Amino acid sequence: MYTESKIYDCKFLTNLDFQVNLFFSNQSKLNLIVSLISNKASTNHVNSKIGRIKDINKKKEQERFPNIDYAKLKSLQSKIWDAVDQYFLMKKINHIKLLDILLKENQYINKIPPFYLKCYRALSQTQPGEILTYKKLADLLESRAFRAVGNAMRNNDFPILIPCHRVVSKSGIGGYMGITSKLNKINSLDFLNKTLDLEINEFEFFSKLPSPIKTKLALLKFERIR
Repeated sequence: MYTESKIYDCKFLTNLDFQVNLFFSNQSKLNLIVSLISNKASTNHVNSKIGRIKDINKKKEQERFPNIDYAKLKSLQSKIWDAVDQYFLMKKINHIKLLDILLKENQYINKIPPFYLKCYRALSQTQPGEILTYKKLADLLESRAFRAVGNAMRNNDFPILIPCHRVVSKSGIGGYMGITSKLNKINSLDFLNKTLDLEINEFEFFSKLPSPIKTKLALLKFERIR
């Protein structure tokens, strides 16, 4: 496995940055992970046009997987990074087009079950700052499979490109990357919406949240200030 990593200014969090990792696994599959990290953790990265990208030596990986078309893989990775860059530049990205690009190069992504794909296509039509519940997304699909919608979000390999952070539970922020928050204060959709209108340093409970939930909340806030 190797990882490409970029770091983006969180803008409204003075001591944290967004980190985006693009993994290429031993099963020859790509997936993206978004997290928040301390500013101090970014010192091992070199400057690039946007964010900071880690130096990667892929020679050993190419020796391990000689049958992979690395030109195609590099092209796909470039398209993914371009989309992530555009997102953090607060520019509109075409989520449906990106999903189609991923599906076209399906030898490099994990197989997406048909119902998950329906969820991702519906979700890809949402706009930055828009929030919908798992039930609302199921309703758009004329389905009652709310739990299956939640599973589709949890198993999304390409957050931001497929903006699963925009889907919340009817009682609050819901989960992210399979993690949920037990903090009662945020378990209210009305409270969540009010929270997103505050300055993030006014989130008195922010430090108590699990890391993935912090990331989800920060992405939702980031889209509110676009």
